[in-house]
Amino acid sequence: MNKITQFLRQNLYLSLTMLLLAASIAFAAVTFGTIGFSQTVDKTSVGTIYLGEYDESQYEDVLGREVLAWRQDADYVVGFQGYQMAIDLDLFAFDMQATINGIVKDEMNAARFSLSEASKLVLVSAMADTFTEGIMSEFDQDAFVSDVLADMASLDVVKTFDLSAYLDQALRNFVIDTAMISNIDPDDIAAISESVDQLEIGANSRFSLLSSLEGKNLTNNQMSIIASGIQKITANTSFSGYVFEQNYTLPLWSEEGMNVRIMLVNKYDFSFYNDLAYTFVVEVEQLAPDTLAFRLKGYPFITTYTTEAIIHDPLPFQTIYQEDTGLGPLTPGVEVTETDTEYIYDLVLQQGVDGKIVTYIRTAVSADGTTTSERLYDELYDPVNEIIAENIVEKGGA
Repeated sequence: MNKITQFLRQNLYLSLTMLLLAASIAFAAVTFGTIGFSQTVDKTSVGTIYLGEYDESQYEDVLGREVLAWRQDADYVVGFQGYQMAIDLDLFAFDMQATINGIVKDEMNAARFSLSEASKLVLVSAMADTFTEGIMSEFDQDAFVSDVLADMASLDVVKTFDLSAYLDQALRNFVIDTAMISNIDPDDIAAISESVDQLEIGANSRFSLLSSLEGKNLTNNQMSIIASGIQKITANTSFSGYVFEQNYTLPLWSEEGMNVRIMLVNKYDFSFYNDLAYTFVVEVEQLAPDTLAFRLKGYPFITTYTTEAIIHDPLPFQTIYQEDTGLGPLTPGVEVTETDTEYIYDLVLQQGVDGKIVTYIRTAVSADGTTTSERLYDELYDPVNEIIAENIVEKGGA
């Protein structure tokens, strides 16, 4: 009897426990289901301004307050060639009514702004003061304003616009500088003209002549001519970090400041860095049987660049005398010096030339008149020793 009672009691406890568990699960399901349906989140917003917790009657107050705060915090900038100008967002009018009328519940909506023609003139005039009239004459005002309004519609807080994206592409063909190299062997002219008509200087990258001419069947001298032309036409630019070797004895076609030596086997390259966000083009054209023209094309620079060669104290040459007993008073060009005891006959075989170190200094004058200078590179020219043939004959001697 006790065993039967015990069995019934255990099963009763188990049944009651199962009933309570089932009731709890049912209650939880009903509770969470009800809460879920009754507390659906309203995702309505205008740009980054959340409106889901407000009644429609409150939209105007909330938008007025938040758009004012956004204007104070927003940082919209337009930049070009290292110049930047903050866009005055107060020039853009916020259309409260159009914004509210366009609100769709549970969606992210656009903030409606506009720019009057008078305000556009103020904006463009301010940009011309920063980026110059010449640049702004090729500027697509409508496309720029459209993009600014699109970002303002989302109420983005920070935005930078690249001015070059709104410039007429034809402006990229502006000739920044030109250099001519003459006295080039016609065979070198033919090889260069056949292999190269233009080279590209990439945006935000280091230009390398060896990389640019890879695969071209050009000699060291022909590549040196090309490198020297590019050296000359890039001196008055923003390019920096020049790395190259020079010819210590100038070739016939070369000159100071247009003197690069390329040696493929030794990896003697010519390179520099373009820190701007767009490319430049170097054009190479034959002008005469012995002359090549090099042109640098790209957007004109706002900053004015000039490069000056500074010559340091000369490196004096030495005079070397070589005995030549065949010299006499009848030798053409001989110089005769008489002393109390001897006659000295000198004939200059090689004129001496002092050596020098030339430093190239680039001066940059910004649009506001600020001036800065930097050293581009140095050139070293060794002295050429003077060589004199000399015969000293004692008086009364032979």
